[in-house]
Amino acid sequence: MLSSIHPGILILAGILTALFGYKIQKAVLTVGCFCIGFSVMQYVCPYFITDQVVSIVISIVVGLLVSGLGVKLEKLAVGLTVGYLIYTSIGSYANYIPFELAQVTKLITALVCGLVGMLMIKPILIITTSIAGSSILLLGAASYITIPSSIYLIVLVSIIVISIFVQYKTT
Repeated sequence: MLSSIHPGILILAGILTALFGYKIQKAVLTVGCFCIGFSVMQYVCPYFITDQVVSIVISIVVGLLVSGLGVKLEKLAVGLTVGYLIYTSIGSYANYIPFELAQVTKLITALVCGLVGMLMIKPILIITTSIAGSSILLLGAASYITIPSSIYLIVLVSIIVISIFVQYKTT
């Protein structure tokens, strides 16, 4: 019984995020920022703190602080996230130019894309919540049904496109 509850929760969370992600953006942002703060501290704490309970408490406190900051500084959080993703994504393409020029190019591109992201927050949130929600939905559905790998991407892209369309029409 318990093993069938978890995929059901994933499916429900995926549907809510994919179809209503922009409307519930504060909750999604809060949970996402908490997970980032908690995960980073779970990675960092073992280097400084040996007690597991203290490490978990510190991780929870930092997760709550990061989620609070993320909600208060929503546009900045989206801009920084877009900039960081662009910076890390174009790293492999910058191997053909000198290192110093590659770093400057990546930084300038990330800053410009981050600023554009801050100005275009609605489309970015709709697209990202559609992608995340569709991925979570399929992850939960894969526990109940077998999705052949040959059609997994087609199903995923179809759900993403439908959820983007639904979110644009309902907001």
